[in-house]
Amino acid sequence: MKKAIWIEQDVSTAGFLKETIPAVIKRNNIKIIFINHESRRKYFNIFNKQINPKFFENFCFDIKRFYYLKLPFKIKKFLNKKKISKKDINFLFVESPTYSFISAKILKFFIKKPIIVRLGILPIEYAKYSFKKNKITYPFKLIALKIMLYVNYRLIDLFVVNNKLIANDIKKIYKRANIEIIPSCGVNIKNFFPVSKEKKKKLREKLNLPQKKIIGVYSGRLAIEKAGILSLVELSKWLEEKNMLLVFIGHGPLEKKIKDMIKSRNINNIILTGFLTSRDKTVPYLQAADVYIQPSLAEGHGVAPLEAMACKIPVISTVVGGLQYSINNKRNYVVSQPKKPESYKKAINSFLNSAKEEINTKIASSYNWVLENHSQENIEKKWEKVIKQLN
Repeated sequence: MKKAIWIEQDVSTAGFLKETIPAVIKRNNIKIIFINHESRRKYFNIFNKQINPKFFENFCFDIKRFYYLKLPFKIKKFLNKKKISKKDINFLFVESPTYSFISAKILKFFIKKPIIVRLGILPIEYAKYSFKKNKITYPFKLIALKIMLYVNYRLIDLFVVNNKLIANDIKKIYKRANIEIIPSCGVNIKNFFPVSKEKKKKLREKLNLPQKKIIGVYSGRLAIEKAGILSLVELSKWLEEKNMLLVFIGHGPLEKKIKDMIKSRNINNIILTGFLTSRDKTVPYLQAADVYIQPSLAEGHGVAPLEAMACKIPVISTVVGGLQYSINNKRNYVVSQPKKPESYKKAINSFLNSAKEEINTKIASSYNWVLENHSQENIEKKWEKVIKQLN
């Protein structure tokens, strides 16, 4: 069995790992060896229970200082101990071409295998929301990041990105980059499908959700790149007047801030489910919902709105990053200004005031589009082609 080393498996790639990669590596008889920092062990112990150990194995290293410089030497020692030769390894896989790339490049020196970088969102785009915007230091941080990316991009064998937007931005930094455009994961229509009104009623009972409320759902990280969720919290009183209840599925850095806002403002129409160990556990919430809301400030692919469309749920969404390839006024309700609560209010009002016939037309259009363009089967075929090229 051939092997691939995956450095710094990211917590945001659960769908990609559980829905796209397993079928591909099984057909090609490849085992993925995950390499992570010890601090991530708890999360990945939960994750590893949900995947086939025959094709996935996770190892964590507790390195206190200079982690990315020391990591490749630890990996080399680990491979020798496991008696895994470089002939057994097909490729190195990296989630981010920034710091973890340093480890991959040093490791490549030892084993002479190609490096694949999967980019769901461009680092510069993410930096716009994650860097503290000090007027003096912020421009220099962006310049430093661009220089580091240029150096890194020149040494990467293959980029796999979610959309043309990311591909074009990579080309701006390094024109000769080798790029494949493949979304991180498609929609598994065996899991995400519409239900009857009677089934929706039973799901609400099971999930302890009110029958007579208009329920809006968001599924994803509670993080700065999705900070439009704070605008939704700001609108909670207005939403209550409209008989709406929101369900946020997920966790992340903004979770505490959201909880504090809910407590201080005595908000009772927002539910936080916390982290759900399986993506499949989000399905009942989508099927029980009246509308799905995607409050992204930055987005690579945005599979959650597609899953909602597959469940025939209307979608209200921003149109940033990769969402511009899936969200439009014909199929959905568009939030034109992602940072402004009033823009969400306008889009939600548009949904609430739409005639049933208009909503049904949007639902049918989005449902058919997802089936034709974003099925899991099509995404798997594209990834399989890439992996076969590396054999």
